Amino acid sequence: MKKSAILLATLLIAVTAITSNSAEKLTLEDCIRLARQNNPAIYASKYASTSASYKKKAAVATFLPVFKAEYAHTWLDEIPTFQIPAQPGMTIPGGTQNVTIDLSSIGMPPVTVPVTFPDTKIPGSGPTQLPAGDDEQDSLTISVTQPLFAGGAIWQGYNLAKLQEKIAALQADDTNQEITYRTRTTFYNVLKAREFVRVAEKAVEMGESLRKRAKAFFDVGMIAKNDYLEAEVNVAQFQQNLTTARTGYDLARTGLGLLIGRPEGELVEVEGELRVATVELSLEECIQNGLHDRPDVRIAQMQVEMSQRAVKLEGSQLVPQVALVGQYQHSTGSFTSDTDIMSLTIGATWTFWEWGRKYHNIRSAQYTSKAAEENLRLTKDTAILEIKEAYLKIEQALKNIATAVASLSSAAENLRVVQARYDQQMATSFDVLKAQTLFTQAQTNEISARADYLIAMAELDRAMGYVTGPIETTPQPTGVTQPTGAAEPASTTEPASTAEPAGTTGEDNSDEPAEPGESDDNGEPAGSI
Repeated sequence: MKKSAILLATLLIAVTAITSNSAEKLTLEDCIRLARQNNPAIYASKYASTSASYKKKAAVATFLPVFKAEYAHTWLDEIPTFQIPAQPGMTIPGGTQNVTIDLSSIGMPPVTVPVTFPDTKIPGSGPTQLPAGDDEQDSLTISVTQPLFAGGAIWQGYNLAKLQEKIAALQADDTNQEITYRTRTTFYNVLKAREFVRVAEKAVEMGESLRKRAKAFFDVGMIAKNDYLEAEVNVAQFQQNLTTARTGYDLARTGLGLLIGRPEGELVEVEGELRVATVELSLEECIQNGLHDRPDVRIAQMQVEMSQRAVKLEGSQLVPQVALVGQYQHSTGSFTSDTDIMSLTIGATWTFWEWGRKYHNIRSAQYTSKAAEENLRLTKDTAILEIKEAYLKIEQALKNIATAVASLSSAAENLRVVQARYDQQMATSFDVLKAQTLFTQAQTNEISARADYLIAMAELDRAMGYVTGPIETTPQPTGVTQPTGAAEPASTTEPASTAEPAGTTGEDNSDEPAEPGESDDNGEPAGSI
C-alpha cells in the first residue's frame, strides 16, 4: 500500500508539473531571453567571436622567438666507407759508395772502404676500403629564431587579427540584435492574433444575440423570415472568421515557439498587451545614434582600416627580412665521431625581383581599400534610409491609432443606436449586421494600428543598432463607450523598450597576452616588425 501511495503521489506531482509547464505564460522579456539562449545563430556568432580571439592571441606569438627541434635516426644497409686509391710499385736503385772510417781513437789514420748497395724493389698495393662511420647515425638540432625586422609585416598582421576579433564581436552583437528584433515582432504578432481571436469571439456572441432576438421577433410575426435568415448567415460568417483567427493565432504562437527554442509544434502562451509609448528622440538624434552604434556601420569602418593595413602588409614584402638564429647540433655515428656544435647567425633574406608580383599585389590592396571606403558610404546611406523609414512608420502608426480610436468610438455608438432602433423595430437585422461588421472592423483596425506601431518601434531600435528590452510605457486614454452585447475594444499596451547601445560583448579578456608595443589602433611603434 505504501508503494502504491508513493507511486500515485509521484504521478500526481509529474502531472501537476507538466500541467503547470504547459500553462506557463511568457512575457516579452522571457521570450527574448529564451531566444538568446537557444537560437543556433547566437551560438554560431559567439563561437566565431571566440575563434577570432584565439587568432589574435596566435598573432601575438609571431613577435616572439621560435624554438625548433629536429631529430633524425638513420639506418644504413652497410657501414659507410671511404676508399684509398691503388699505389703502384717502385724500385730504389743500388750502387757503390765509399765509406770513410775514423780510426783516430786507436791512433791510426782513417780508412776508406767501398760499400755496394743492391737494387731495392717496393711492391705496389690495390685500393683500400676504410670505415667512415657506423651503420646507425643520430642527429639532433635545436634552433631559436628571433625575427628582427620584417618591414612591419608582423605588426600589421597582429593589427589585422585584432581588428578581425572586434569585427567578430560586432557580428555577434548584430546577430543578437537580429534575434531580438525577430522575437519582438513575432511576439507582437502573437498579441495581435490573440486580440483578433477575442474580437472574433465577441462578434460571434453579438451574432448569436442578434439571431436569438431575430428568432423571437420572427416567432411572433414581427419580422420577415429573410431578416431571420440574414441573422443565421451572419452567425455562420462570424464563426468562420473566428476559426480563421484561431488558426492565425496558433500559427503565430508556433512560430514564436520555434524562435525561442521550444519543441516543434508547441503552442506558446504569452502574457502582455499592446500598449503604446512615445518616442523621445528626434529623427536627427536617431540617425546620429544609428551611425554611431549600428554594428554594420562599425564593421564597415573597421574593414576600411583593415584594408589600409593590408596595403602596408603587402608593402613590407619589398624590404629584406632580418632574423637572428641560434643553433645547437649534436650528431653520433659519423666519420668524425661524436660532435657538438653551437652557432649564432644573423641573416637577411631579400627577394628583389618577381616580375612585378609584389607591385601588383600592392595595387590590388589599394583598390580593395577604395572599395571598402565606398562600402562604408553605402552602409551609412542604408542605415540613414532604414532609420528614417522606421521613424516615419512610427509617425504613421500614431496617426492611424488616433484615427482608429475615433473610428472605434463612432462605430460603438452607431452599434448602440442601431441595436436600440432594432429593439423598437425601427431598423432591420441587416442594419444591425452592418453596424456589427463596422464595429468589428474598427476594433481590428485599432489593434492592427497598435501592433504596427510596436513593430515600427522594434524596426527603429534595430535600425539604430540598439539591443532592446521593455521600457516604461505611457497608457493611452480610452473613452470608448461599449454598447450592450458589443465587444470591448482591444486593450493595447506597448512593451516598448529601453535601448542599450550595441557593441558590448561583456567578455573578460584579462587572460589574453599583453599587446606588444601598441600605442593605438592606427599608430605604429618605431622599429616595428
